[in-house]
Amino acid sequence: LAFAEATKIIHNETNAYNARRLAQRHDRRTIVCNRPALPISQPAMDRVYGLPYTRRPHPTYTEPIPAFEMIKDSVT
Repeated sequence: LAFAEATKIIHNETNAYNARRLAQRHDRRTIVCNRPALPISQPAMDRVYGLPYTRRPHPTYTEPIPAFEMIKDSVT
């Protein structure tokens, strides 16, 4: 029953327009889950997708990255 209640709370709080910040105490610590960001406008999204992404690992990586090696030739 507790899992179902927690799942319902998380589901209800994923709507960016009415979500609240969630906090849960555990022992002497607290986990905080901030509300989701509001969606951005279409012009802002167009600017993001218009950026010159290289689709390559950051140049500071000197060794191969296994995850990148696996997907570098995939079509998305």
